[in-house]
Amino acid sequence: MAFSAIIFCAAILSTSDPSPAQTINPAQQQISLPGSPFAAITTADGRYVFVSLVITPTTGGVAVIRQRKNSATIKGIISTCGSAHGMAISKGGRYLLVAVQSGSCTSGGVQFIDVRKAIAGDPNAALGTVPTDSTAIEVAISPDNKNVFVANEFSGGRTCENPREGAAPTPDTVSVIDFQEALSSGQSPSSITATIPLDCGVVGLAVSSDNRYLYVTNETALPTRPFFDSTVCNIPDGSSCPIVTSPGAVGTLDVVDIGMAASNPAGSVVANIPAGCSPTRVILTHKDKIAWVSARDENNLLAFNAIDIITNPAALPLSTMPVGIEPDGVQPFSNGRFYAVANTNRFDSCPAAGGTVSILKVGKGLYTKTVGTFDAGVFPRQWALSPNGKLLYLTEFGSDILAIFPVSSIVDQVQ
Repeated sequence: MAFSAIIFCAAILSTSDPSPAQTINPAQQQISLPGSPFAAITTADGRYVFVSLVITPTTGGVAVIRQRKNSATIKGIISTCGSAHGMAISKGGRYLLVAVQSGSCTSGGVQFIDVRKAIAGDPNAALGTVPTDSTAIEVAISPDNKNVFVANEFSGGRTCENPREGAAPTPDTVSVIDFQEALSSGQSPSSITATIPLDCGVVGLAVSSDNRYLYVTNETALPTRPFFDSTVCNIPDGSSCPIVTSPGAVGTLDVVDIGMAASNPAGSVVANIPAGCSPTRVILTHKDKIAWVSARDENNLLAFNAIDIITNPAALPLSTMPVGIEPDGVQPFSNGRFYAVANTNRFDSCPAAGGTVSILKVGKGLYTKTVGTFDAGVFPRQWALSPNGKLLYLTEFGSDILAIFPVSSIVDQVQ
């Protein structure tokens, strides 16, 4: 029997357990930062943590944090040429790649940082920026260090889902960069090998371990998609108290054949499926066979058969797990037995509003249950896991905090 059939049957029998979970109170260290932390990533030895910062809409930086056995401290801040968002680190750990939005850069794009210089406090650690778009928000690098991918969230000028009357929608895009060419050319625009048109509000990126496929989340489907329905979701109008919503369209999960991207950017999109309301993040697990998607505006974590969706445009989620309000970042830990979900609650501007964390236990057949929840700061956003699996890092965007949790403190309370 094919893998997809096995997983699908298991998912039907036991997709998720939505029963209430216990409230836990794990130990944590909080590090105050001089800006809103977007993402975190560690060096391969776990001794240093980099945290991207949005300081103003046009300025940003990367905090360099020294992680010791029982505590962490800020060692310095590297200024970036615009507000800093998603990050990736090259194989071998020599270069940190940061998605930056327009500031002192001629355009937003991906800025290269020399990791050794950053750790040493060298003021020349920040290198050039490959310009892609002023709305660059996430970056990923293929495991073979050949290609860098940049999610240009609103490159279509925010007219993607609502084109002008009589005009065709302008898709938002992902830029593909030749990593070695970017290094040798001093981050020249000539290192961009493709610009791939996708759907609307391109955000989440995940690259398969065999370097073959790029998985991309888009917050809204193009109006030309056959499954487009402008009323199927309830989308917040923005931050308010209470939250006000309006009807909106479903988002998508796209799959790009990386080998085709340079010669045929549009044709390299080999899959496009509906993926819940405002999907913002995607991660791959189970040897790249499962794609987990945060469906932010329906408060669910969705699991898809990552192989099946390439050949089956009608693929449905294998599992739909209710979590907290407006989920975003997801991080497996404890050898994949548990997943941490950052529930941002980002559109609730009431005085007492804050985010939460859901701890999920994932078993055989993707049987998923929430086994613990706890309060977080304002707008908890993204996660990182230390290389030894002992520490979880959470960026609390609205609180200007990096929270660090010993994994054992969580696991001991949810066993």
